[in-house]
Amino acid sequence: PRSPAKRSSGWRARGAIREVGKALGLPQTELERLARLSDGWDARNVGRELTALHKRRDQLIAMRQQEKARSAEAHARERPSIERHLEWLEREIAELEVARDELVRASASLKERHGLLCSIPGIGPVAAVVVLLPSASVSDTASAAIVSASAIAAGDGAVTGGAVGRR
Repeated sequence: PRSPAKRSSGWRARGAIREVGKALGLPQTELERLARLSDGWDARNVGRELTALHKRRDQLIAMRQQEKARSAEAHARERPSIERHLEWLEREIAELEVARDELVRASASLKERHGLLCSIPGIGPVAAVVVLLPSASVSDTASAAIVSASAIAAGDGAVTGGAVGRR
């Protein structure tokens, strides 16, 4: 549990962000997103939020894969509905990636480590985030992808088949 002093300073920080944003004429949705980020300065909160964003992104990507497979076998009348759902999934995935990137940039420590990881050939923003997640939240598949990317990058320098986590 957070102490009343920490809760109070968090409330003050969020309020200040909202007031300054209003004065600058920023859209309300952006103000709320920024205000919520101010609560994430505690490293545990940042880790939990980053984990939640990554987990939701993985879920939406799985849904997108299922819908693409469904579309290949769908009747003509079903396809428009599936296409609309695929478009929605693309937008949601993109929004989660923006939120993830904002969260990483909001923390000097995460930003620095993320940048270093992305400088490794074959490691993109997604794989870098997976490395930054608390270890308990990294799946075996994600770990295998990271090891695979490291092996590719450690080879003759030629990355074949695309980079891991470049999206």
